[in-house]
Amino acid sequence: MHNKLRIVKEKISLQIEIILAVYAFLASYASVSDEIAQKDYEIINSFIPKISKYFQTISNNIFENIIIVVLIVILFYYVNTKIKKRYSKKQCLVFGIFAFVCATSLFVGKFFDEYNSTSEFSGTIQIIKIIMILIGYTIFFYKLVYLGMAIIEKVGTINSDHEGVFALPKTARGMMLVLIIGWIPTIWAYYPSIFMGDTEDILYMAFNYKTSLAETVTLLCPDSFITNHHPIIYTYFLGGVIRCVRYLGGTDNLGAFVCAMIQCLITARVISGSCLYCARELNKNFFAKFILIFAVLCPYIPKYTIMLSKDTIFADAIVYYSIKLHSILKNKKMNTMVQLLLSAIVITLFRKNGIYIVIISFVFLLFIYKTDWKKWGLCIGIIILIQVSWNNLTLPICGVSQGSIREALSIPFQQTARYVKTYGDEVTIEEREAIDKVLVYDMLDDVYNPNLSDLVKATYRKDATSNSLKEYFIVWGKMFIKHPVTYIVASLNNYYGYFYPVVNNLHKIYDTSVGSMSNANRDSYFNFSNIYKRSHTWGRDLIAFYDMLWMKIPILNLFTTSAFYVWLVLWGLMHSIVKRDRKEFMFMIVYVLLILTALAGPCNAINYERYIYSCILAAPIIVCMINIGNENEEYINEP
Repeated sequence: MHNKLRIVKEKISLQIEIILAVYAFLASYASVSDEIAQKDYEIINSFIPKISKYFQTISNNIFENIIIVVLIVILFYYVNTKIKKRYSKKQCLVFGIFAFVCATSLFVGKFFDEYNSTSEFSGTIQIIKIIMILIGYTIFFYKLVYLGMAIIEKVGTINSDHEGVFALPKTARGMMLVLIIGWIPTIWAYYPSIFMGDTEDILYMAFNYKTSLAETVTLLCPDSFITNHHPIIYTYFLGGVIRCVRYLGGTDNLGAFVCAMIQCLITARVISGSCLYCARELNKNFFAKFILIFAVLCPYIPKYTIMLSKDTIFADAIVYYSIKLHSILKNKKMNTMVQLLLSAIVITLFRKNGIYIVIISFVFLLFIYKTDWKKWGLCIGIIILIQVSWNNLTLPICGVSQGSIREALSIPFQQTARYVKTYGDEVTIEEREAIDKVLVYDMLDDVYNPNLSDLVKATYRKDATSNSLKEYFIVWGKMFIKHPVTYIVASLNNYYGYFYPVVNNLHKIYDTSVGSMSNANRDSYFNFSNIYKRSHTWGRDLIAFYDMLWMKIPILNLFTTSAFYVWLVLWGLMHSIVKRDRKEFMFMIVYVLLILTALAGPCNAINYERYIYSCILAAPIIVCMINIGNENEEYINEP
């Protein structure tokens, strides 16, 4: 009798779960007006019109409804009846937290993508509806996580020692050759290279020409227009190569091409090293081949490889660092330790957020691998010493000015701008004056863009003193107390694309390149140009068509969303915690920290994938790490 009662409860529970999940996917977030809810009822003040609001928001698209219902029913019944694996309460708790984060991200992303406001949150019925939607999404993702873990355990047994469709090259040079050959169409079509928005400023600073960035700071030397806004090493790299090519009689196009090819070789070497590590150290030939194929076919990688941008080498360094970190935890070789430290230094020198990624990852090592605390502590000390010496000694001696502090204040500046736009009539004269000492107050309402804080940051006054900033943050805090939701919404609106899948426009990369190349030529200091011979234009058109396929074909277009790569990393983090695998956990922490620092940047990922390009480059390696399994002695004490 007790057993039958338990079965009945499980069936009823499953039906409720299905209903909530279906409702979450079919319900509109928009509130239903009282007039619409009451128009078919005679007693308009009864509970019936109120309850009807929950159903009025459900879509009437019969075909869409049937598909969603069928898929959810199949998923839920399959997970409940076919998957026999059971997890501990702590592991299920991790699943639940991950599922809730997924549910919240989907809700917030869809909300901003459709409404871009907070007006839909008002009203008791609307709040209850939102809670029901979040519960439904959470249940759905919980089932999906359960299914995903079962699939991973099945796929994790793949260890293709046989050659399969094609044989994996045995050496790094062989793999590099495969990659370069695979990238030739992109290299040919976009000769001399691909530019991005920052390229012209980097080139101008490399030759000490004045840029708008020089006007945002107080220069150390009036005759030196170079700032540390972009990494100095990369600036000198571009400038040095182009100067050498000019000296030898070559054109600026040839100089840009040489820079792009050097980056190609570096990226190819890092990817080939990743393949070798998966094949030799992890005994996963299948995934080594996957890394190679993905690096050739993914439209982002060949484009970024020849892009004159600090992000290319930074991403190479991140991938190299994460692999060496996993390697040293696995093999404990001293030469790997030196490589790890060198790659960490490169990371800190090529992006300002790199110092946080490296230092915090070593702090995690101090707590997780306590027996080697001296080694990790020494690494932290060396990296901090180099960073301080570089920024506070070497650069000032060379006359290089530090970048503007505004770059670190994207979040509060964006929140202030949204507050002024929404509640400008509530801002007092004292508050206005305090803000105006740091930002041009009168411009904030006009320049505010929910997905991009660059225009707000551009109003920053370079002569703002530390006292001015102090007064600003006091006002910022007071405004937060008055309208905290506005601040939260401003940040969510600016970053939801990191978690909500929106297909990015791959064509934008070339469009931006054309504009940036034109800007670099604006003062006749340089002479860059794409090649418009028929073979090159045909090549670009074919690649544009190839990009379009990636953006339009279902499932494949997931790989053109920034959110896919963010969630891949978060899945890897969850998997490492559930499996209590310290090496996998530390590997994933590198990319988690990268994502967290990206969330302090100015751009929404629906427009800009470059801040998480490292995750794109590392995607197949992350998949491999999730599937390599565990070693008993590497468990963390608690998930």
